[in-house]
Amino acid sequence: MIRREILGRGWTGKRRLRRRIGLTVAIVLLMLHGLARGDEVREGVLRTPDSRFAALADFPYPPNYLEIDDMRIHYVDAGPRDGEIVLLLHGEPTWSYLFRKMIPVFVAAGYRVIAPDLVGFGRSDKYSDEALYSYPMQVDFMQGFVESLDLRNVTFFGQDWGGLIGLRVVAAAPERFARVVVSNTGLPAATGLRATVGYPLFRLGVWWEGGMTLDELRENVTFPRWAAYSYYVEDLPIGELMGFMGGSSDVGEAYMAPFPHPRYKAAAQIMPYLVPSQLSENEDAWQVFESWDKPFLVAFSDSDPITAGGAQAFLSRVPNARNVTIRGAGHFVQEDAGVPLANLMVDFMQGRDLPDEIEADDGLSSPWPGVVLSTIETNGISMRIAQTGIGNDRGTVLLCHGFPESWFSWRHQLTALAAAGYRVIAPDMRGYGETDAPAEAQAYDQVTLAADLAGVLDALGIDRAHIVGHDWGSPAAASTVLYHTDRFSSLALLSVPYGPRSATPPLTNMRAAYGDNFFYMLYHNEPGGVAEAEYDADVRGFLSRLYLSPESPREEPQITDPKRSAGGWMGRLGAAKGLPDWLSQEELDYYVAEFERAGFGGGVNYYRNLNRNWELAGELEDPVIRVPTLFLAGQRDGVIAGASTTGLRALMYQVIPDLRTVHLVPDVGHWVQQEAPQETNRVLLEFLASVEADGGQVGDRGEASAEPSGD
Repeated sequence: MIRREILGRGWTGKRRLRRRIGLTVAIVLLMLHGLARGDEVREGVLRTPDSRFAALADFPYPPNYLEIDDMRIHYVDAGPRDGEIVLLLHGEPTWSYLFRKMIPVFVAAGYRVIAPDLVGFGRSDKYSDEALYSYPMQVDFMQGFVESLDLRNVTFFGQDWGGLIGLRVVAAAPERFARVVVSNTGLPAATGLRATVGYPLFRLGVWWEGGMTLDELRENVTFPRWAAYSYYVEDLPIGELMGFMGGSSDVGEAYMAPFPHPRYKAAAQIMPYLVPSQLSENEDAWQVFESWDKPFLVAFSDSDPITAGGAQAFLSRVPNARNVTIRGAGHFVQEDAGVPLANLMVDFMQGRDLPDEIEADDGLSSPWPGVVLSTIETNGISMRIAQTGIGNDRGTVLLCHGFPESWFSWRHQLTALAAAGYRVIAPDMRGYGETDAPAEAQAYDQVTLAADLAGVLDALGIDRAHIVGHDWGSPAAASTVLYHTDRFSSLALLSVPYGPRSATPPLTNMRAAYGDNFFYMLYHNEPGGVAEAEYDADVRGFLSRLYLSPESPREEPQITDPKRSAGGWMGRLGAAKGLPDWLSQEELDYYVAEFERAGFGGGVNYYRNLNRNWELAGELEDPVIRVPTLFLAGQRDGVIAGASTTGLRALMYQVIPDLRTVHLVPDVGHWVQQEAPQETNRVLLEFLASVEADGGQVGDRGEASAEPSGD
């Protein structure tokens, strides 16, 4: 049975004729309005207006351009100029925006990232005629790009067409490349008769498939059907495609930005049709990789119908290829698993052991816009950190949360401080979230926590930072400044003040004060893990009772007897009648999921070091904090027990001579940075500005006779 009439030279021409007639009509209509050639830099070459790329979410990178053979090529250039280079090459119908989740991870690890847009895509110039696009043309442009920037010691990453093109560039100049990473791509090759007939047979298959609707493609996605769909469709619906081929339809507009009109989509429509057009030339490239003696990582996803099985070619032909499968990701793996893939590549580049598989959702997908989650090694543990403002040059702010919290407690500050020009880092502290949680209680003393936090700066190549702590994060931040003074320019303490060391151990004082009555800090020090067992049994119930404002309505407590023997902590906390206005259901759900996974044992272990920390403080030669310091708390925070600014100044000024501000936020409780984010941000930014004004040095207020200013 013959599918169409007769296969002849006119079958492709008819399709192109139909499209050109349609485009001609559209162009004539546009010309009537004076719009047709407005973005045509010369005949047949289109340039997408800059306005199309304004205010793209999570893509703050300024454009960079190179002129190669009269075509302007755009590229992202992020990270330290002297950093080792990571070259990221996209496929079709995407552009460098596809790497927005990966770039910050590489930059945070100290790498310089270069991500060009192929000709016909993104902000690069575009031919309006499909006939001007070819596989070797794209290779030549990218080879010229690498040579023009004189890129060396490069780690190359290619996905989709980025692999087909980039691997040819690597093979042509292997001395420029230190490593290769491929994902959901290929290098189709053949010799002899197969090389001769392979492409004509592929074209026949495309013709046989013919045109189809997007819904029909969805029913059975294979590469030949994808090639046929993109070849025959009159106007490729790029935004919709991103929604079902591995990616999110939520960012469809960003992927449509380069294409204000179908004329701009010539490359996107023709490139799949060209995939097997260089079989002999690709076989020559394979000869290079069959003798490759440098690191080579194959990281394909398990849910990509386009390149299913494609990893095997690399694993069988590259001698030292390492295979890692990405579970739960589709074709556009950068969308589905951008952060875990980037972290995998960092481990690969740094020579660490790699797992056999990773998950697309590995706990590093951020629930807060603009925040990048990644994992670092510090002080012998793996620590998850949240970052914003990577690349900002105003300084670094390190945020340390308390009990029972998470990096997420700083979500409002991560946004505001980055907008003010700071690089902001908020770790999951030891024992929380996705950070390691050693079982031994002694692994949570202040010396250890201080080493963790100083190690964050070491891992990220940062010399100095401002440090901010809330709740247990406050003594951790204070200890970090005491033990690593030369690394920190200022200190901000939220909720928990730093004062002189008591004459007797804290637990001795608490037992004397409370006797047989319940006090949660003593409860946390009981043997057998009774406290965390209670909290772990009802994570949502526990957190919803704690995350409230002073005026939040509660049910009557189940336990009213003050004696410890009457029960634990939760029954003494009346159940919440609703969420406070500063905490949404989705935000509470995130906290609950974090503690259901990690448990409360790590956080409770901080309390088990109260006496140990007291002993360590006695060993300090100089317990005085000598950097500019801020204290901020809610006026109704139970931790400060109604203390006034005057009383707090008097307490802290004994050991913080440069205490610049004591600020109490009216009618706010313990969770000050969440309950009053705008006021917290304002006070923090004013304090940081005051530190910058004097170069971060201890001022006259550091003299013993001077009284610190405050609110």
